[in-house]
Amino acid sequence: MDGWYTMISELGVPVAITFYLLHRIERKLEELNQSILSFNYHMVNDQQHERESLRSKRTPS
Repeated sequence: MDGWYTMISELGVPVAITFYLLHRIERKLEELNQSILSFNYHMVNDQQHERESLRSKRTPS
């Protein structure tokens, strides 16, 4: 806690609040990034699976 008091006294309240909020949001941004990458991966795989399914339906047995 002493670190926060030192930061506030040296840099000011707005800077300390900004660092605090950036620290809190960093984890959430990382989770969001992973979700987006995972979504993209699943969309590409689903599209490939759908194309293969359509090809197999077109090909006569």
